[in-house]
Amino acid sequence: VLAYEDAVRQVGEEDLKRLKSMSKRYGPNGTLSKAAFARDVLTEGVPSKLAERIFTACGGNSKGLNFRDLLCFLVVFTSGSQEQRMKLLYAIFSPDGSPLHRREFENVILTVELRAPDCVAELFEQNEHVELEQFSKWALANMSKLSLLQWLLGEQEGTRPKLTDSNDPPTFYQTLAKITKLKEEEIMGLEKCYYHLRTSSKTGKFDCDTFVLLTSPPLPKRLSEALFQVMDTNPDNHLDLKEIACAVSVLCRCSTSDQQKFLFKIFDKDRDGLLNTAEQEDMAELLADVQLICQAKNVNEESWEEAVGSVKSSILKHLHSHLKNADKSEMVVSPEDYVSWAADVHFPRQL
Repeated sequence: VLAYEDAVRQVGEEDLKRLKSMSKRYGPNGTLSKAAFARDVLTEGVPSKLAERIFTACGGNSKGLNFRDLLCFLVVFTSGSQEQRMKLLYAIFSPDGSPLHRREFENVILTVELRAPDCVAELFEQNEHVELEQFSKWALANMSKLSLLQWLLGEQEGTRPKLTDSNDPPTFYQTLAKITKLKEEEIMGLEKCYYHLRTSSKTGKFDCDTFVLLTSPPLPKRLSEALFQVMDTNPDNHLDLKEIACAVSVLCRCSTSDQQKFLFKIFDKDRDGLLNTAEQEDMAELLADVQLICQAKNVNEESWEEAVGSVKSSILKHLHSHLKNADKSEMVVSPEDYVSWAADVHFPRQL
């Protein structure tokens, strides 16, 4: 009915990109199953038997409907010429393009009509099967008498479906893409990983235990638990896709300064926007653990604690020296202090 190259030319770049992204939800090749085509393209308002006929007419088979054939169908269905839509209609009745037989035609009509209208008898008055040309003349003359003909051939303003609608609310993926630095395709990929990893949870949710199992090691367990608390912005004791996407965006796409502000929240346990003496001690110990892990220190528990203590003292010394140089009257650390200090030393950047 319509070549793929012609369909691409008729679709805007943004619409084509969006359709390709959406099709990838069904697999890397964007192949839709018969059920997915009926549910997500035609919607539940189309009878199942008719949906099967349309699926086959579009080029669908046991392996599914590929993106090229789907796009051609969508373009013809929403903005094709009357001749193109007539050919699509004929293919629904006769998928192989052979002469249309009366019994086959009536079987399809009865999926949407209570009975075949009298005009059907007129179509097959001289023969039990008809060609496309004869069918086209009859269909145009009797369009108002069958809902299927009106649906596919209707030309009245507002009766043709649209490929896109500027008034449609943004999709979940579009919304996330706007508030993060991730692309829609990346969010879809992240969604697949999210649901796959969530299956390992005993509670069925991406809870703290599940997160710790996935991140520790290499992170120290205490650090994984603290990171979870920061990511769980609700807080409802489990991570949803939005929370994970926002965290991934900050840690992988944002500036070093924004990343350090995010990490600051890990150490700010009381969420007052400042690191007090106890929180600084805890921060230094966690950073010391990370440094030794990064250096792959293979030592026993006693030597490890000794090494952590040494590195911790060095970190606190650097931090307090930085605060004094900044003329800080109180030894509390603000997010700005932390970012400024982190830019001068290597300890936080190892996170």
